[in-house]
Amino acid sequence: MPIKLDWQLDILSKPKPTKVQTFDDLAALFKEQFAEKRFSEVGEAAREMRENVLELASPSMRQAEQLIAERVGARRIQILDGAARPPEEERAVTDILGAREIARVDLGVDLLVAQPR
Repeated sequence: MPIKLDWQLDILSKPKPTKVQTFDDLAALFKEQFAEKRFSEVGEAAREMRENVLELASPSMRQAEQLIAERVGARRIQILDGAARPPEEERAVTDILGAREIARVDLGVDLLVAQPR
């Protein structure tokens, strides 16, 4: 007996309305989010971003996460000419760059990381 997929086709074929947001609306939203405790420390925000991306990633990409992190780390060492950084900073950068790479390759999404002035 074939599986009926009509509901998927219906979801994919019908456009959904989206709320229009101005730049000022988005700026206010981001300012509000920057005030949240979970975004007050870059390490915590980076870890959360990595976890959220991995939650959406395919099983094979989740398995490759450590390899991707190692490649990101190796690339950073080349760029920094071996200069040592604090481990917390390296972990945050690796989390961000690794999550960004997984999202780009596996999900077809570019991540934007914003930082308050």
